[in-house]
Amino acid sequence: MKIAVVGGGPAGLYFSLLVRQRGDHQVTVFERNPSGATYGWGVVFSEGTLTELQGADQRLARRFDQALMRWSTIRIHRGGRQTIVAGQPFAAISRRTLLHLLSESASEAGVDIRYSATFDPDEPYDLVVAADGVNSTLRLADASKFRPSEWIHPTRYIWLGLGRALPGFTFVFEPTAHGLFWVHAYPYEAQASTFIVETTEESWRRAGLDRASEAESLAFCRETFAGFLKGAELKSNRSLWLQFVTLRCRSWVREGGTPLVILGDAAHTAHFSIGSGTKLAMEDALVLAETLADSSDDLAVALTSYEAVRRPVVERFQEAALASADYFAHVADLEGLADATFAFNLITRSGRVNHLDVQRQDPSLVLATNGAVLAADPTPLPPALAPVTVGGVRFANRLVGGSLGMTMSPPISVIAEGRHGPITDVVVLTHDGPRSGGRPSQDGLDRPLRGGDLEALAASPLPYTRFHAPPREATEKDLAEVVEAFARAAKQWNGRARLLLVDGANGRLLASFLSPLTNQRTDAFGGTVAGRLRFPQSVVKAVRSTWEGALGFRFSATDWVLDGITLDDASAIATAVAADGVDLVEVSGGGAVADYDAPFRAGYLVPLASRIRNRTGVPVLVGGGITTIDQANTIIAAGRADLVRLS
Repeated sequence: MKIAVVGGGPAGLYFSLLVRQRGDHQVTVFERNPSGATYGWGVVFSEGTLTELQGADQRLARRFDQALMRWSTIRIHRGGRQTIVAGQPFAAISRRTLLHLLSESASEAGVDIRYSATFDPDEPYDLVVAADGVNSTLRLADASKFRPSEWIHPTRYIWLGLGRALPGFTFVFEPTAHGLFWVHAYPYEAQASTFIVETTEESWRRAGLDRASEAESLAFCRETFAGFLKGAELKSNRSLWLQFVTLRCRSWVREGGTPLVILGDAAHTAHFSIGSGTKLAMEDALVLAETLADSSDDLAVALTSYEAVRRPVVERFQEAALASADYFAHVADLEGLADATFAFNLITRSGRVNHLDVQRQDPSLVLATNGAVLAADPTPLPPALAPVTVGGVRFANRLVGGSLGMTMSPPISVIAEGRHGPITDVVVLTHDGPRSGGRPSQDGLDRPLRGGDLEALAASPLPYTRFHAPPREATEKDLAEVVEAFARAAKQWNGRARLLLVDGANGRLLASFLSPLTNQRTDAFGGTVAGRLRFPQSVVKAVRSTWEGALGFRFSATDWVLDGITLDDASAIATAVAADGVDLVEVSGGGAVADYDAPFRAGYLVPLASRIRNRTGVPVLVGGGITTIDQANTIIAAGRADLVRLS
């Protein structure tokens, strides 16, 4: 085949080399920049990726090996203290060296590399490979075929270089008068490291960096991290403050006309905090070359196979990268964590590493984090199985549900005809409000009873679904009666349950007051979060006055709908009910309205729980697709929640 590769970065060069080795193809690379021009610092590889590269081309792998910097630790600096996490093998190489090795090997294999050259789309080729980066001109020219979408991350970062080799992955967290700034750094040459400084948009603006020149930004970073740098030179190379863009494309192959396929950053990006951009790009190149060799008689099959093989892998990495980026966007909330807990939280941030993994990699860190959970209790138990005291009530472990955890009732209505329920450790009291009068869940969620004459009650007369009749807006008399019903119901469970949960989530009555989507009142029970909280708070206070055990409050920390509950709202809710006598909150999400878009996956509520726990200091129970004790151990050891509900 006659193949044009547009873009002379790692993806384009590596593909050109491999496809040339695997077939008698005429391969031309078009690179718009001059030879040797690059603006990056270092590139990170995991040991797994290096093994794949070695299997693809042992000669190139040997050249790589001679230029790599290797390490096996992560070092975390906070407040002048250092925490070292072992068992983290990675390697890095200078981007300039990487490009030199790839271009040299590709040229030796017979690839025609044209620098300072522009691809001519009118020249006939059997296949065009777009490896021209996140701003790919070929992808943009055919955007309707590839259907790209972009997510602009809320933090700001600047890519710098450090004039000494660090001993491994290094994170530095430095509080300033403007807010928290942090560093992602790693070595890539004997006397050089990549040094990425990141912060929130708010801190960046407060520091005046939105108006700073390149030299002023460099000076600010030197001063901010002077205690860590200890005189080492910090360098800039056309370094600007940027916002990372996560790119996804609905299709990676253009059908019709000359076959065109995108790979690497032209097809997808993953946030730099998991160091996978170049790794993913080179793995794309390897799979594309292999599928072309395996299906040499049918180009369409080869391109389809390439996308089918790579897309699931890339999407998993993108999800992990998004979780990692989200962690850093809110890392300031975690400043109160002990050093070991903070370190454990950091290395498990993306969801790819769990408690068992850390136990294998660095047993000493697990001992330290377990010890932080157990506090004065010397029992050598994993975090989820450690005893916990909530509201003066001691529980044998921190699990709700599962074979070892506390039993929990379904939501039990406090109205007269539904106040009784099974005897369980945890009892949930609710009032269905706008969701009243529904059929049993096995007959379909939120399907109203046929011919039902039950009048629903809500903060505002908004039907829960289009099939529901509009509820009646609750009067102050209605609210007083509901408060009394909750108090009577709570009293009945004294001596029969250990933890009582008041349900303020999932679109039921109390939730209809909390969410601005469903509370449109103009009286004292609407408006600001303080107004929307007034009625749920009166319920909590009444229950606390009659209930003798541990008390919890379940609420939605987000509606997953535009203009719904915010994180600030959720923090205010948790703080307020804790002041009213609640011993812990259960963090839920969605349900205020029937149509919402939650990211349902294992642990999808955990980031919200972590922020509320660490912002407010209120103990937190969290569920949401958590099925194993290992997952629960990870959540608790990382300080993301205090109890976990298994499902």
